[in-house]
Amino acid sequence: MRPEIDIVARMRIRPTARTSAKPCRALKHTNSQPAVAKRDRASEAGEPAPDDHDIGLHLLIGRCIKECNGRMQALFPRSSPQRFLQAERLCPAAHGSPVVRDQEPIRTVNVARSQRCNMQARVSDVKSSNPILLCAALLLLALSGCAISPRANQDKVVVIAGASSGFGKGVALELAGQGAKLVLAARRTELLEQLAAECEQRGGKAVVVTTDVSDEAQVRRLAETAVEQFGSIDVWINMAGVGAIGRFEEIPLADHHRLLDINVGGVVNGSYYALKQFREQGAGTLINIASVAGRVPFPYYSSYVASKHALIGLGAAINQELRLNGEKNIRVSTISPFAADTPWFDHAANYSGHKARQIMLDPPEKVIDSIVAATVRPKPDINVGYKAKASVASHRIAQQLTRRMVGNVNHKVLMEDAAPAPQTAGALYEPVPGRGAVDGGMRKRLAEGDLRKVEDLQAQDQ
Repeated sequence: MRPEIDIVARMRIRPTARTSAKPCRALKHTNSQPAVAKRDRASEAGEPAPDDHDIGLHLLIGRCIKECNGRMQALFPRSSPQRFLQAERLCPAAHGSPVVRDQEPIRTVNVARSQRCNMQARVSDVKSSNPILLCAALLLLALSGCAISPRANQDKVVVIAGASSGFGKGVALELAGQGAKLVLAARRTELLEQLAAECEQRGGKAVVVTTDVSDEAQVRRLAETAVEQFGSIDVWINMAGVGAIGRFEEIPLADHHRLLDINVGGVVNGSYYALKQFREQGAGTLINIASVAGRVPFPYYSSYVASKHALIGLGAAINQELRLNGEKNIRVSTISPFAADTPWFDHAANYSGHKARQIMLDPPEKVIDSIVAATVRPKPDINVGYKAKASVASHRIAQQLTRRMVGNVNHKVLMEDAAPAPQTAGALYEPVPGRGAVDGGMRKRLAEGDLRKVEDLQAQDQ
């Protein structure tokens, strides 16, 4: 467990008989022009004048939020913040500066060190007569809750199954920058060795273990190597997976079985040896990568959808067992991303007769950030991004309508708009040669194709 930052804001809402009569330093701005004008307007309207303490709190919180906003914009120049901050730099309250003196605490907020705004807040004993102050405090908390230590995974031992490309490679590089000790597993040994060298350059340590996750003996050797090299396993991430695209009966039955061996059997193998080690240690985090397709079924990905449904059920069942046995220090997190632009589509078996194609792809960095965050602050179920969250919510509210919409879109994108392509077994049986990229480049190809279509239409009009 990582240390927490406790922010205790002692706010004085109304003066009482128990409070000190000595004015608070934080209220020194109550005689400012805005405060005086507010009292004058209330007097002219025949209303009770606002309390100086309320005015002081409004001014103080407003200034603090404005300062936080400015610093957040300076620190997060990109739309999706990926670097780590110190909470102490975001808000004066984070490093002990009192907001308002008082004899009894009105509000207590606990902000855990976590990545990408992973935090828990508890607000208690707030007087219902001050909703504006409550909203301002919650906004301030949201601004300051993004902070985590830049070395949150320092010296953690992390096993990554499926590290040669895509999410696995991206997560390995991020964790290496935080000083983690990595055990990299995949079938492509040469790419793993190149990745290990990159991780060493970023400040991490890395060991390569060539592994086919569908082989139980190889996964057992992976776990044993991790313990032999580093003495323990803190985090185990199962993200090795393949796909098979096409009508269900047109995909060879052997390919369906092979996909399930990798996507389900491989995760079961990894989870089995990870949990055995965690129980010996008394702690550990298991992260399994599922998909939004495991919650909202997509046509033409039938066995892949079935495998992701299985992972969601596996994680939920294991979490129940851990709860019933009181093993609070062992955590299982199932992460469900939306379709992302990784080499997955190039590696998938394809019997559709068309080139693998998908629209509205998320950048892989969004999912990578969520996985890295889960190593610090795991949650049982994580849907990554607004598209995944909206899809799952829509499926719960209007199941049939959502399935019809998803099905129609996927049919048009794959079976009507995609270019013809030969059948292939992809990476089901043998690894696909490649450079081990994180980004698949599909968004760029789709944008170029759309541009060519527009140019063709313009040429026809002329």
